[in-house]
Formats: sequence, C-alpha cells, structure tokens
Amino acid sequence: MSVVSLAVQQKAREEKEHKRGRLDARHNHLLRTVADHLMVPQTDIEDNILEGFQIELMDQFFLKPAISLIMFCAPKPEPIDATTPNGVAGGKPPKSRVKVYITDCKAERMEPDCTIMYFIKTVEKPITLESVMLMHKWLNFGYLELARTEVKGAHMVKGIAEMLHRVYIPALTNFNNWG
Repeated sequence: MSVVSLAVQQKAREEKEHKRGRLDARHNHLLRTVADHLMVPQTDIEDNILEGFQIELMDQFFLKPAISLIMFCAPKPEPIDATTPNGVAGGKPPKSRVKVYITDCKAERMEPDCTIMYFIKTVEKPITLESVMLMHKWLNFGYLELARTEVKGAHMVKGIAEMLHRVYIPALTNFNNWG
C-alpha cells in the first residue's frame, strides 16, 4: 500500500471519529431505534451514517421546524456464498452485513428490496439537547418492508398494502362508533 493511500485512509478515519464525537442523545435515539429494528449493533448503523453528509441531514431534521420527516433505507443484504470460506470471496469475513443510509427518496434512488424506516416529527419545534426527553412524544416511528417485484414501482405499493393490512385496518376495526 502506498504512503499516499495510507495518508488518505488515516484522514478518513480521523474525519469519521470527529463525526462520531458530534453524536449526541438525539442522534443516538434515532440510531438505536433503527439498530433495534434491524436487530444489529448500533455501531454498525453509526459506521454507515458517519460517511458523507448524513449527520448534517440528521442535524437539519432536529433543528429546522419545516423538516418533519427523515428516512433511513436499509437494502437487503446479498445472500452469503456458501461455496467460499466465510461466505465471501477471498475468505475474509465482511465488516458489516448491514448497509444503511439516510434518504429523502428524491436525491437517492431507493433500493427495490429494502426496509425504509422513518421518523415523523409531530411538532414544529426544533429538537435540542434540552428537549431530548420529549423525543418519544414528538417523534413517530414507522417502517415499510419493500420487496423486489417484476412490476416497476410495485415494491412500494406492496409495502404500503402490507402496512395497511397489518397496522391500519386492524386498528380501525377496533374503534367503536367512529366516523
């Protein structure tokens, strides 16, 4: 490995650790919820989110009252190849099987086979360190499991239909004398 590439890797590690130092209770709440839903260690989620400008997207969600939605996308991992040692070419185990990124579903192209986890802010107030104890009241969490289908765009429709079937219809049928 060349001296230049080692220097670049060292700078990237330092930048990542600097960003990790910026994480506070607000970030940890979202990252812990995503990690719990995916059943992976929170550090795996952190490692993905520390790349690029994703921390800044979280900060905008917390501080700008006009931004009321943040979404995390977790593409389904590729199946492990049973013919090679440790399931991967070259026999080296993968660092992390989970890949997660923050999306607004506009800038990035969503994966057709993924889990979308979203937080909706129910108040038009910034979420600060002083108000972090109110996050459980101010944020709603939900998710969609999107599956690859033959029909373009049908993965989203299937995910919404599944959510309606499993969550909303049973909830609405349990209400008496409504509407």
